[in-house]
Amino acid sequence: MTWLGQVRHIAWKDVRQSRWILGIYIVVVITATARSVAFPFAANGVATSVLFLVVVIGIAAAATIVQSDSPVRSDALWASRPFYPSAMLSAKLLLVLIVILAVPLLGEIAALGTFDVSRADVAFFASQSAVVYALWLLPTVVVAALTRDFRSFVVTLLGIIAGLLLLVGIALVPPSSIAIRVSFTRGGVTLLGTVIGIALLARVYTTHVAHAGVWAVAVTLSASALVAILVGAPPVTVVPGAAAIHAPPQVQIQVTNLDQIARWRQLQVAISVENAPDSLAAGFSTDTAILHLRDGSMVRIAQTFGATTLHIPDLPVHPDSRWLGRDMKTGMIGNFGIPLTDRDARTVARELLAVEVIGSLTLIQPRVIGELPLRAGASMTRDGMRARIARVDYSSDNPTIDLETFSVQREAVPRIALGNMNGLVDAPRFSLVNFTRREAIPLYNRSSSGGGDWLVLPGAPVQQSGARLEVKNGAGSMVPEDTWFRDAKLLIVQWIPVATYPVRPVATLR
Repeated sequence: MTWLGQVRHIAWKDVRQSRWILGIYIVVVITATARSVAFPFAANGVATSVLFLVVVIGIAAAATIVQSDSPVRSDALWASRPFYPSAMLSAKLLLVLIVILAVPLLGEIAALGTFDVSRADVAFFASQSAVVYALWLLPTVVVAALTRDFRSFVVTLLGIIAGLLLLVGIALVPPSSIAIRVSFTRGGVTLLGTVIGIALLARVYTTHVAHAGVWAVAVTLSASALVAILVGAPPVTVVPGAAAIHAPPQVQIQVTNLDQIARWRQLQVAISVENAPDSLAAGFSTDTAILHLRDGSMVRIAQTFGATTLHIPDLPVHPDSRWLGRDMKTGMIGNFGIPLTDRDARTVARELLAVEVIGSLTLIQPRVIGELPLRAGASMTRDGMRARIARVDYSSDNPTIDLETFSVQREAVPRIALGNMNGLVDAPRFSLVNFTRREAIPLYNRSSSGGGDWLVLPGAPVQQSGARLEVKNGAGSMVPEDTWFRDAKLLIVQWIPVATYPVRPVATLR
């Protein structure tokens, strides 16, 4: 029998022997694909379990395929037959690649096709999922080849995962510097790990021996793959063609409440921005504060103080529409606090001369990505987002809308450049517009839930969420009559980054 004939013979033999677990795996993959295509908002326990089972059963099936002809068992039947070790290994890897990896990847691509994203984005998201799943399958195949039975495989793999979490789990939690550095090397880890893994497997299939050196390489390889999974995908910066900025905005700061520094153990700083377009949202994030004292010394505080929202513009509705109730426009001003120790607070209160802040100013443009008629069941799909109105109640004194979203989008706001900009990004993104009357009402997100999700395979940046939107926001809110809502539509607004400017404003005390 030729080498190729042996590969084909072994692969078909494995399919027959593992037909039950492979059949269950394919059924689970089809179920997960159907959920993501037809029922994306079914975020219940059953749907979540199905998605989890894709990976778990896939790992079990891959291990079963490899261990059906274990290379380290002394009673392995194939070792006494005229089979090429390379043919045996190739048949195993080919079956794992085609059935375990490629089948759910096709389901992933089919699910991505329902989100109105470009072909380039489909390729990007699918490749992310393929890499993450491959990083799970890589240690699976290696550990399965080095263990004699399925029970020892499970114990060994779980032991590696538990040991890794205990040793370096804390250091790998994003957004730590280690996690950020490793996240950029995920593709390299996959490629290099695959090469090393195949070389290691070739040696084991040839020698039928797994000594301490082989196990050391296997554990290191498995740990590296799991590290690349834990740290998450690398940040993706989207640079759209948004509003042009003719001149960099000017940032100014001023120290306030000087008499409360020692008491509050905090230095209060007011910040304002000039020359920034009123149509853009503005946020300021601080990296470092340098406090200059009168004796020439300095107090340097190097830490992130969070993000400060300076301005939220009116949402871009019809140009002739007027906003009912409270005016949303504000000047580009804000304030933040610089934390101090007890000793520094007393010294700064007496000797402070100037404050220098190192940070970045971010401008973001609101863009309407879709509109929905105000009725339960209304839905839309655009630019990677699927949205549906689950419930509408405008008969009470505070009309509410329950909105469900399922989105697969590249990172819109660069994490490294902006730091923690959640306060800005989570600003009001919804409004009601009555185009007949040319009137608009801002909506406020009072209750939300959701989090990370996946379609068929993990890896793509998928978010599933639910939000309860309300009209009232204090005494200044206006609630129109019921007839106003019958002709209204819900506008969904997305934030698009325009520019980020490094700034270093200084405030000098008199």
